[in-house]
Amino acid sequence: SMEGAEYLAASVFLGMLLGGTLLGFLSDHIGRRPALIAGLLINATFGLLSSFPLLTPTIAHLTMWRFIAGIGIGATVPSLFSLASEWSPKEVRGAVVTFVASFWMVGSLFVSGLAWILFRGNLEHADQDHSSLPMWRIFAALCA
Repeated sequence: SMEGAEYLAASVFLGMLLGGTLLGFLSDHIGRRPALIAGLLINATFGLLSSFPLLTPTIAHLTMWRFIAGIGIGATVPSLFSLASEWSPKEVRGAVVTFVASFWMVGSLFVSGLAWILFRGNLEHADQDHSSLPMWRIFAALCA
């Protein structure tokens, strides 16, 4: 069922907004590296938790896990760009930050390719085969 899908999609972006803002400011106090590692751990942990059937029996549960994973995603951005800027020589700083930023697109291409491989021809029957784990759960676990 697609009921609540709009909240699921929005929850990740709301989490990113909060994570970027809160952990961005917090990284000034605890350090960029600890904030980056915290964001990566939050994203990986809650992204993986969102794939477990016992923990996500409803779309509301899935929305909650994805919101928290979004906090982790957002938390990585300020710390990562700040670290890239602070640690690179002045002469190549712009190129280094641009290179780091380009990996957002590399990741998007990877996830799109993974989805294409996993869901190719399976969209009509994705949730009808109750004898196996739905493909979206496998996708969520791999993306975590």
